[in-house]
Amino acid sequence: MYLTKHALVRQQQRCVLLSTIELILEHGTPLKKPGKAYEYRILKKNKKELLSDLPQNRQVIDKIMGKRVLVSSEGVIITVYNTYKERG
Repeated sequence: MYLTKHALVRQQQRCVLLSTIELILEHGTPLKKPGKAYEYRILKKNKKELLSDLPQNRQVIDKIMGKRVLVSSEGVIITVYNTYKERG
């Protein structure tokens, strides 16, 4: 996993753990974004799958629902950010 300098700064500023980024990339859904980039996020369907595998981590999964990881088409992490928390 390679993060740009910008992504490292944002990851620290926004208190997003590397383990959270890994979890989002591993279990999240990529959505196409402009500039040949993909935004990975945990959707409701991903949450259900994660809860069936890791039911004891419900609070952790709820927290990462609002986090996003923007990845270039080459697989480099461009940035990470928080959005509103999805319900469900």
